Amino acid sequence: MAKEAYFFSHDSNARNDDKIIALRMRLKAEGYGIYFMILERLRDSSDYMSIKDYNMLAFDFRVSADTVKSVVEDFGLFSFTEDGKRFYSESFLKRMKQKDEKSEKARESANKRWEEHKQECERNANASIQECERNAIKEKKGKENKEKEINIESKDSLDELAFETVWAMYEKKGTSKVSRSKWDKLPKYKKQLALNHIPLYVQATPNKRYRKNFETYINQEAWNDEIFTFDQNQSSDLGEGVWVENGKKYYGDKNNPREIPMSAPKRPGKQYAYDREKNNWTIL
Repeated sequence: MAKEAYFFSHDSNARNDDKIIALRMRLKAEGYGIYFMILERLRDSSDYMSIKDYNMLAFDFRVSADTVKSVVEDFGLFSFTEDGKRFYSESFLKRMKQKDEKSEKARESANKRWEEHKQECERNANASIQECERNAIKEKKGKENKEKEINIESKDSLDELAFETVWAMYEKKGTSKVSRSKWDKLPKYKKQLALNHIPLYVQATPNKRYRKNFETYINQEAWNDEIFTFDQNQSSDLGEGVWVENGKKYYGDKNNPREIPMSAPKRPGKQYAYDREKNNWTIL
């Protein structure tokens, strides 16, 4: 795995420094290259210093140990620790110290910003939690108020829309399970319309054979239909299965009525059909 690389500045006119010129005059480009390879090693060190081991450095640079020693000791480019076991570059150490100070300030500034950001996030989080709690309280109160409003409705009003109520009112029985399912799915306003319509519809269809099954009544939303009207005083004179609706006379099935003239005589029985040519009833 490649070792992590670190950056250090390199002046573009470093070659023109008096000490470097002296180095270049004696050791040529090789000495100049060794100098910067030593700086690279110093940069990799945590304290920016190197041990005084010219053989090890020579092996690393693939040059002679004498050349390395000359670069380090002969041109005033490096200084040694008091014990003489390590050496360093004063100018390089100064630059690294400035770099470290800037890095530390930048780190402190970043930590400060992060801490402020974290505190802001915590405040926002707390605010959000408080807001959520307030909303939850409002929602709870809203539900409680709604439940109170529902509870205010009388039990009679609620029972009035119950399936059992309309089922008993409709009188014509069908498939209770299917009818209940369809009724329970209706919105309240449609149930109310049906509740207002059913008594009139039942009155208009005293013969249950001509009354729709309740599930059909729901499917067709028959509460929107016009009520069949009958002349109760004359109904016995019309004959079986004959009725008057909106000024017209019909006979047969309510779902498939047949219109006949108002002058048509009384129908003798259910087995008779109306003959228009004779304006009379004929047996089927």
